[in-house]
Amino acid sequence: METLSCRYKNTCTVTLETRRRCSACRLNKCLRYGMKRERLIKAEKKSIERRQCREERTNISAINEQNSQLQLLTSPDSYSPQTSSQIQRAILNSDDLQRIEMVQTAFEKRIELARDNLLWNPTVHSTNLLEFLNSRSVPAMRLVAFFKQIPEFTQLNSEDKFILTKYNLMPLLVPSFALSFKKDTRQVIETNTDIPWDESAFQQAIGTNYLLQIKPIFAPFVEIVQYDQKIMQLFLIVLFLSKGLSTGEDITEPILRDYMAVYRAHNFYTKLLWNYMEVTHGIKVAYRIFSKLIFQYLRWLNLRRTIALDVQQSLPRTEQSNIFPVMQSLFHI
Repeated sequence: METLSCRYKNTCTVTLETRRRCSACRLNKCLRYGMKRERLIKAEKKSIERRQCREERTNISAINEQNSQLQLLTSPDSYSPQTSSQIQRAILNSDDLQRIEMVQTAFEKRIELARDNLLWNPTVHSTNLLEFLNSRSVPAMRLVAFFKQIPEFTQLNSEDKFILTKYNLMPLLVPSFALSFKKDTRQVIETNTDIPWDESAFQQAIGTNYLLQIKPIFAPFVEIVQYDQKIMQLFLIVLFLSKGLSTGEDITEPILRDYMAVYRAHNFYTKLLWNYMEVTHGIKVAYRIFSKLIFQYLRWLNLRRTIALDVQQSLPRTEQSNIFPVMQSLFHI
């Protein structure tokens, strides 16, 4: 009995339900009923040892699992396939290749298709914040023209198309500008007849502080486009078809009417983007590019929310009413 003690001065009630709560009191009760002391102590010790072994195995298993997860997150090579039998290799069939070419052509045709719907003359400079916001309708309408050529989007419910456009379009402008960025002049120019956009234009509209924060986010997008512009074109579609991009903003996003149709379209282009990157550039490069795209886009979303709030607060109510109605909707004003 030296190895067993009761925390409650041997006053525990031992029943069928409570017998495992206090080994000392259970042993005393067994002795009172005539059981042999040595045999009971030996059996109790074995029971305690078995319970301790189970707890140790559980703890060791938990520690090993945590270490494995930590290694997976921190090791740069953790995503590399070990053997060809461990993963399903990505493939691109003829339909996939045709769809990728269709996406590239659709992006090029967006300029011409949007020409008659532009609300702002792209050959005119913007001179103040109000004009800057209205001039953003040009790349916005061109992006809409791009997405309208995507079959999976055009087949969606009309209300769902409106929701995706209203809540997902404007955040895509900055990554889409990477596709029109001229590195030699450091300007964004979608077509030769447009007034080019450079750092001074953004600085005048949003200030030096925000410009300095945007530049390290925008630079990786440019690098990826210069490496392979098809990746960014497909990525724009994936983002556009993603429900909930405005989460975190002070707005309520409606529920989709046909969530599964949007999910299938989103899943199709996500898989197409991944397979294209893996087949074309290899799985290691694919992981690296995809991780960079997601990371930089999330950084941009956080910064954009701050900029949008600041812009709305700095623009007088009287001038907000002069923003194009379609842009008021896209800006959630």
